Amino acid sequence: MNGGKRAKGHLIDAEKAYNDITYNIITKKKLEALRRRVEELRRKKGVSSTEVVSIAEALGRSRFARGKEPTWIREGRRPLSIPHRKDLKPGTKKNILDMLEADINDYEERLIGQIEKSNGHF
Repeated sequence: MNGGKRAKGHLIDAEKAYNDITYNIITKKKLEALRRRVEELRRKKGVSSTEVVSIAEALGRSRFARGKEPTWIREGRRPLSIPHRKDLKPGTKKNILDMLEADINDYEERLIGQIEKSNGHF
């Protein structure tokens, strides 16, 4: 999403527009549900890649053709490789869930910042 488009004589930053839309769609309630889901997967044995991919997509990550494993990216965050497996290895699962939890924390910080900017009115 690099570059921008001209609209009415102004340059629109496509990445900023995407992020503004994404951050407005993600609510505190959705973040709490995603956090609960991450915690459920931490306790569960036999987590598949599709389970963690669904959380990555809900957090605004999109698939990017890079490396030998499928990689999920989001602007401003480190790329996340999620191997396509029916059962992720425990260490791999932990690392993926740690990164997804960091994404949740990032969204929460941004939401708090938006609330503070609007003087507590959201």
